[in-house]
Amino acid sequence: MKLERDHSSGADLPRLGIVIGQLSHGGAERQTVLLAQGLRRSGILEPVVLCYSHATQPHGAELSASGVAWFCPPAAAASRLRRVLWLVGEVRRQRCALVYGVLNGGNILGGVAALAWGLPLVASVRNADSQLPRHTRALSGWFCRRAAVVVANSASCARSLRHDLGVRHGRVRVIPNALSLPAPKPDARASLRGAWGVPDGAVVMGTVANLKAQKRPAFLLAVHATLAERSLAPVHTVWIGDGPERGVVEVALARLPAAVARTLHFPGASADVADCLAAFDVFVLTSAYEGLPNALLEAMAAGLPCVATDVPGTRDVFAEAGDQEIGILADPDDPTRFAECVLALLQHPQRARRLGENAQRYVLQGYDVQHMVDAYARVFRDIMVNGHPARRSAGIQWTKRA
Repeated sequence: MKLERDHSSGADLPRLGIVIGQLSHGGAERQTVLLAQGLRRSGILEPVVLCYSHATQPHGAELSASGVAWFCPPAAAASRLRRVLWLVGEVRRQRCALVYGVLNGGNILGGVAALAWGLPLVASVRNADSQLPRHTRALSGWFCRRAAVVVANSASCARSLRHDLGVRHGRVRVIPNALSLPAPKPDARASLRGAWGVPDGAVVMGTVANLKAQKRPAFLLAVHATLAERSLAPVHTVWIGDGPERGVVEVALARLPAAVARTLHFPGASADVADCLAAFDVFVLTSAYEGLPNALLEAMAAGLPCVATDVPGTRDVFAEAGDQEIGILADPDDPTRFAECVLALLQHPQRARRLGENAQRYVLQGYDVQHMVDAYARVFRDIMVNGHPARRSAGIQWTKRA
């Protein structure tokens, strides 16, 4: 069944309110942009992105450039309560017919707005986090249990819904992330390695992640220390990203010998991720937990050999390929053993090259943007046409065509 706008009635497209905490750098934020752009192109729903913080760049500009409407609280709405009130009111002002919450915060605040106006809610989980704060667990779980549908981006997240949020209904849909990575600039590798101060002949171990506790920058520093001792070639480590752990990292770097500190680089966030990946020789991800890590998928699409902690989320990515080796899962508790996995790739370049080629082929075939958008569109369509399992939506005119 294909759905189209009912042109004969002159009605506007139904509006989908997408509630998200920020539009700054991040995997969930990038997926939200891809989804909103794709839904707008589809002509079935009109997405409206509602960001309940003032952290709106760089993705706010990208939404604007593609014609997707987005809103954030006025500057005067400094307190959390004022932002919640603004969000609830904005859902009404934008005439949203359906609300989609991104991450636990989006589930909670989007759920409040949906509840206030009697709208269906689609909730989501993007991290298999068993250590959520109690109040977040309780509130997000409450709204997920009452949502029309809950979208998980991996099998691990679907299991986390049941075990960590108490969601035991059958309205869970697994929709993997999509991948959209531009080609790097022709001179990106040489230019960035020069800017970072990486000498010729050195190996670059890199990662792209927010500097936050989940991503464990201290673990990566310990991995680097082992490689510096054991690798025959000099190793430089580059972390692309910024966040609340920046101060902790700077203190740790200041305590290291100057010669070691010069081989560790934390240049901050970058909008040119493809260029950064082109400058890496091996990609690592040291997260304590994941949902479906975009940075890992992007590194695989760039043809990099990848080593990641053996935790939910990353485990899903590598396990889906069956017997084909597309990446290495390493001990999440022992940085020395993790470093040994990286060292094995450095010592066997043919295996590293084969790993990167397998990963690239696998990811480019399996994580298509249009497939992701179509899967979400089916979820939203079914709710708008058939109604919430407990109640039906009203007032939305659709044309059905077989």
